[in-house]
Amino acid sequence: MKRHEVIYRTTNGVRGTRPITALVIEPDAPGPDTGVMLATHGWGPNRFQHEDKMRAAAEEYDLVCLAVEYRQSGYNCDPTGGYGWDCPYDASFYQVLDVLNGLRFLLEARPQLNRARLVHYGGSQGGHIALLSAVFAPNTFAGIYASVPAAQMDSELGRWAGRTFAPHELAIRNVLGLCDRIQCPVLVEHGTADTDLPHAQHAGPLVLRQW
Repeated sequence: MKRHEVIYRTTNGVRGTRPITALVIEPDAPGPDTGVMLATHGWGPNRFQHEDKMRAAAEEYDLVCLAVEYRQSGYNCDPTGGYGWDCPYDASFYQVLDVLNGLRFLLEARPQLNRARLVHYGGSQGGHIALLSAVFAPNTFAGIYASVPAAQMDSELGRWAGRTFAPHELAIRNVLGLCDRIQCPVLVEHGTADTDLPHAQHAGPLVLRQW
């Protein structure tokens, strides 16, 4: 198994791009069936949060695993401790672009990877980003695994972000209103006792949507 990091450039508004660091874990001998798993961290942690899952997926399922250190969180926020988030916080719009651009970078560098085997795993905000990635890139993924995902920007997440959101900004972050655009299978797991992202406000309404 190989482990290394890459730096690529991602969208930074109309004025240019910015560097982003990502962790890559991959099989020793990738073949024609080797696919890709994005492993997207949550609100505050960093690209190493799901390293155990990345190692397991690379070995068991023949996947190159990529974990993007998206902007405003983790080491991008705190270069020393690697935990925390900027305030005000963009809360998943620029972050999903960072993650999708990481996938684009990897596929451009490894054109031999099997594009029929692209999956996205994310937890918490990472689950929100995974779901939004399937909304914004509906013909890309073979499946989404969203663990304890945010499904919309509620007042509590707005408080964490330290900013207010205009109606159009809420709309592009609202998986509940956009989920009919998702074209691949989605696995959602969410504990009903969760108090940070209450099941009744997020995963509960999401799984009841007619997709």
